[in-house]
Amino acid sequence: MYIYRCSCGDPYFISELLFCPATELENVKSVKLYVCTVIEDSSQTDSLIESLNSIIKNDKLVLDIDLDYFSTQNPFQEMYSTQQLRDFAQLYAFKDQSSPVASSEYRQSQLEFLQQALLKCCKLERTAPSDDDERSENK
Repeated sequence: MYIYRCSCGDPYFISELLFCPATELENVKSVKLYVCTVIEDSSQTDSLIESLNSIIKNDKLVLDIDLDYFSTQNPFQEMYSTQQLRDFAQLYAFKDQSSPVASSEYRQSQLEFLQQALLKCCKLERTAPSDDDERSENK
């Protein structure tokens, strides 16, 4: 199994635990990353295509369009209250540190802590008597 990492220190790559210092990467490949934000204004489509053509020229290209953003609803908004969503956002909030390495280490420890806390909650939930158990004992 391959684990893909990159040496780009942008917050997205760090918060998703994809960052790795270049000195620790194996089988390194260089890529150019072009990011364009497309808006629904069709009057800009031609200029966008021209810009992309001038940037890309004869390079190999992978086009990734995040249509999920436009086509799906956030299922968590239907499952949780506004306050619960705020609580989750606070729990999972990514706080940039002094360097990409420090940020990555902090994020790793943060997510490990959350994982351990959730596992502990699951164990407690499984060992706690259920309402059915208590009713059968009272008979």
